[in-house]
Amino acid sequence: MKKCLIIGGGISGLTAASYLVSKKIKVTLLESSPKLGGRAYSFFDQETQTILDNGQHIMMGCFNETLDLLNLIEAKDNFIFQKNLKIEFLHEEFGNINLNADKWFYPFNLLSALLKFKIFDNRDKLQLIKFLLSLPFQSKKS
Repeated sequence: MKKCLIIGGGISGLTAASYLVSKKIKVTLLESSPKLGGRAYSFFDQETQTILDNGQHIMMGCFNETLDLLNLIEAKDNFIFQKNLKIEFLHEEFGNINLNADKWFYPFNLLSALLKFKIFDNRDKLQLIKFLLSLPFQSKKS
């Protein structure tokens, strides 16, 4: 039987280990931290009395490899996937605010959400429009 040593139990290390095990390769995974997941983790914030997530961006639907991993380890049913993007923020000035993407198709759903987002002033919104309009013209090398 083939063997492989993986150093690091972050998302990449766990993904590599899962795929290798699925190919009948014996894996030894080393992690220096007492927890797996690397920078993707949850923690309880004493100040807000809330569980906060770090690294949740890897769960976006555009990350096909992450979704494939969830299927491989048979964990996809443990998640609730949003149909439309909704992210809650806690802001010093505005308090709890949401970034809500409409049901439009990308990139218009994101553009609409960002333009309605209270945190951005008109100058920020103009820069966002310029940036989003430039995306279709970016080469894959940029």
